[in-house]
Amino acid sequence: MRDVKFLVMGDTKEKRFHTYTELLKNFNIPHQAIDYVELINGKAVIPEVGGKVIVRLCSPWYNSELIDYFHQIGKDKETFDYEIKKGDDFYSSTPKTTNGFLKFLETIDSKIKEKIETPLFVNPSNEIYMGRNKILMYKNFEKKSIPHPKTYLNVRKPAEIFNLYNQSNHSSLFVKIHSGSLGRGIAIIDQEGVYTATKKKNGRFFSGQNIKKLKTDSEIEETLQFLLDMYSVVQEGINLAKINKKNFDFRHYVSHDHFTISILRVSKKKVTNEAMGGEIVRGEDISNYLRQEQISRSKDLATKAFKGFESLDLAIDIGFDSEFNNAYCLEVNFLPGLNYPEKPYTFEIQRNLEMLGNKS
Repeated sequence: MRDVKFLVMGDTKEKRFHTYTELLKNFNIPHQAIDYVELINGKAVIPEVGGKVIVRLCSPWYNSELIDYFHQIGKDKETFDYEIKKGDDFYSSTPKTTNGFLKFLETIDSKIKEKIETPLFVNPSNEIYMGRNKILMYKNFEKKSIPHPKTYLNVRKPAEIFNLYNQSNHSSLFVKIHSGSLGRGIAIIDQEGVYTATKKKNGRFFSGQNIKKLKTDSEIEETLQFLLDMYSVVQEGINLAKINKKNFDFRHYVSHDHFTISILRVSKKKVTNEAMGGEIVRGEDISNYLRQEQISRSKDLATKAFKGFESLDLAIDIGFDSEFNNAYCLEVNFLPGLNYPEKPYTFEIQRNLEMLGNKS
């Protein structure tokens, strides 16, 4: 187990914190390990066999405003340690396992339910939202006047979703769990039905690799209620601009106010996420599909969104409507997808981050 000094944002003694690039430069941490860093007592620990994963029960995030929440970080009520064993499989920002970790989570599950609190896996890639908290993200969009699709934060019943859909002028609604990533934890409601990658097997819900249509009313009701119980947001869909008759959006990776790379994500089915089969267009190939003016407009909005959040490393999703009249900030992400080192653009992002770190 290796300890690294780490200042948490919101620390009243020092108004700075280590970003992704600072960790790379100052502590020589490989980028693949960044997603696995956990915080406790002002230190970051990189788990390895014999190391520890820290699970905290914190004050309920959904009742807190953005800035106020930072000052609650040091007020955790209970901490649980898990010793990492051979066979444990960690990925993304939430550890999963084939050898004991799920059983460990089950032992504290009852406490979580009793206190209506959330286990948080905190890492430098997403420390602001403590698990990609979409509720706080969209509240900040409103506060900073960042153009985004109309979003509802307090929907708790499936019937409310369908009421909103029937009242909306938009052709679709999205349900997104508060900490979803990689296209998982999403449901799409449109005129064809309800689609999601969330499935139920042996009484438990899990996320599959493919988005499929829910077939029965009971399946729709139960799945949507499960997602809403995860403190989801409900968002009006945009009739997105298309490439070769497929929806697309931008993802801009921004670090220290520099665009490290921009890509287009072209949908395979319903969503553009690469993890769900979306195609990627990058580099000079983007200009084969879009005019420079359109590319610049998306970067201008990404820059505005970047300045609205107190982090130096962000991935910002921008979408245009079908006529290219309006640009919208769809989401702000804290360097997701870097657990896919086989992707060519991941190496490009990493190389650019290291160059920025060496200059600072």
